Amino acid sequence: MTAVLLHHSDWDVPAPSADTSDEMRTLLNTVRLAALKCRSAARSELFEACAVLSMERKAAQNVYVTALIKGLATALPKRPIFFRPGVSDLSFDETWLTSALRCCNEGDWQSVNFLLRSRIAPQHRRNILFLLHGVVGHRK
Repeated sequence: MTAVLLHHSDWDVPAPSADTSDEMRTLLNTVRLAALKCRSAARSELFEACAVLSMERKAAQNVYVTALIKGLATALPKRPIFFRPGVSDLSFDETWLTSALRCCNEGDWQSVNFLLRSRIAPQHRRNILFLLHGVVGHRK
């Protein structure tokens, strides 16, 4: 019998601090706070959350952020990793999410499409895009 050496996944290793603006860093901390609250919250159906938000035109940004965090837990192949607010390092999931939010905010839909296709299951892409758009839409 041979011993097997187990390695930690590259997904768990913090990414180097990305050169992000103060505005994006503030949004990231909002996402991190929502992720902390969602850890113990009941899971919600992604489609159902988007349907409710589509009826609420004036929903607050934190509602979109919470729905996005819960939706990512469903849409990603693995549970996303979010660090505590204020940490300067970014996890792979945080780097991916801030890239998607930045591209969505800038209207770079080809990059948003690439990012969604790279990680999100096909049946969840439309709903995640709706939530990303809702999060950045409240910043303008």
